[in-house]
Amino acid sequence: MTEPNDDDLPPLVYNDEVQFFTEYLSSLYARNLTGSSRVWCPRWREHREVHVRVKALWTSWEVMHSDPVGMSVWLRDHLDPHMAILLSPDNAMSGCRAPSRSLPEGQHDPDVKPLPHEYPVE
Repeated sequence: MTEPNDDDLPPLVYNDEVQFFTEYLSSLYARNLTGSSRVWCPRWREHREVHVRVKALWTSWEVMHSDPVGMSVWLRDHLDPHMAILLSPDNAMSGCRAPSRSLPEGQHDPDVKPLPHEYPVE
């Protein structure tokens, strides 16, 4: 079996995940965030998990958008699960709107720490 080369792949619609987000995803998944428990940081690219998830949405969209049932599958299997996590109250951006830390709503909080991990004792 031969590996596909770049000539076999259709051209990209969006150059990268940022263009995909700004020109497509942000308006497709528009939500009113005011007064809700949903959290989104305008500096989402600085949150590693968020960036990885948006990039995964972009790459999967590029593969699936032209398939006759691809968009339905993409919505169900990719977009909705990722966005449910990304807009949840305790997502990777939740510190950017944390009243208990006296940050004004929408202020970016870069002080999110990785999940703790300990190596097992042998």
